[in-house]
Amino acid sequence: MSKIREHSPDVIITQYDYDLSSVSAATKAGKRAIVYVHAWWTVCPNNTRMHNGEVCEGFPGQDCKSCIISSLRGEGKVKAYKHLFGLLSNNVIHKKMKRRISILNRENVFVVTLTEKMRRLMIDMGVMEDKIYVVPNGVDCSHFKPSKKEKIVLYLGGYNPVKGYSIFFDIAKQLRGEGKFIATGNYPEFEKVSHVEFPGPLPRDELSSLLGTGRVTLIPSIWDEPFSMVAIESLASGTPVVAFDTGCLRNIIRDGKTGFIVGKNDVESMKEKTETLLEEDDLFQEMSVNAREDACTRFKLCGQMEAIKGIVEKIARS
Repeated sequence: MSKIREHSPDVIITQYDYDLSSVSAATKAGKRAIVYVHAWWTVCPNNTRMHNGEVCEGFPGQDCKSCIISSLRGEGKVKAYKHLFGLLSNNVIHKKMKRRISILNRENVFVVTLTEKMRRLMIDMGVMEDKIYVVPNGVDCSHFKPSKKEKIVLYLGGYNPVKGYSIFFDIAKQLRGEGKFIATGNYPEFEKVSHVEFPGPLPRDELSSLLGTGRVTLIPSIWDEPFSMVAIESLASGTPVVAFDTGCLRNIIRDGKTGFIVGKNDVESMKEKTETLLEEDDLFQEMSVNAREDACTRFKLCGQMEAIKGIVEKIARS
């Protein structure tokens, strides 16, 4: 609140404000607020929309407590969830989620989300339709670009079960010897396998260099991807993507043109499409060119920035 008084902005933009405390402070001070929603926290207390291994359509009537408890890893996460959701009873969790919706529906509060699907789900949960704007993420095509390509297969989802790292490991084992398989991010030693290279978390410059040399990126996600920066950064780097048909991925990857979409959990098809891109040079070259052209046309960073600027100016005038 002191920062709001000090700077007196016309519009306040918040991100990752899960308890919406910044939004509450903004409305208390009589300011307009924009909530930038990148994931599922407005419709799912666990932020994954996964219930017993299946995609969930939102918190009402769900056993959210069991989902949260099954996903907790480490003391820090337990404390964080207890802070947000008290004693973790379903009644408390659902009341807290409804409070999130009520805050988003306050006067002078607006939402920017990434896809039409996210917008529709938020409306289903009770967020007023006229408050929500859709602006896809953008990619800096001057930073992510092709370089000398090698037979490298990439997985950039980190040590997260819903991102499908174990599926990548399985495909790497089956295709051992046909290319180099690299998984970025932090992994415990007991999860590491000999047929995959683990460079650890990479700075942005090193990540863009790796994507520039990659032959194919795999996205074996089993959750409903709200968006995928990995996908658009890979495509901008001229690296085709093979992905499960989950969430927004079909809207990012043009099947057969910039990569391949295969059925969710269809590991055999993902392996076959990966093998095809490793073996067929002409197809890879065509897809590589298509991928960059498409990503740098539909997902330009400057386009995202212009859209956000337009929304801010409109709200500031309202």
